[in-house]
Amino acid sequence: MGSWIIEVEGHGCHHNKREDIDADLAFKDFVERLKTQGHTLKRATFSLTGQQDDMLATSPTPSEPSSK
Repeated sequence: MGSWIIEVEGHGCHHNKREDIDADLAFKDFVERLKTQGHTLKRATFSLTGQQDDMLATSPTPSEPSSK
């Protein structure tokens, strides 16, 4: 067990509300899966030109209650 970093850069569909093809929704699902498995996440962002979505800001990790 130890620290890790996952980086993926690509080009394709995003932010169309299409679960079958949107990269942002696939990323959100992956982040949720890691949190469900008990991983502690320091950062999870989906970036594109002029916009950055912080996936950790939308829901708390199991060990960190929401501040909202």
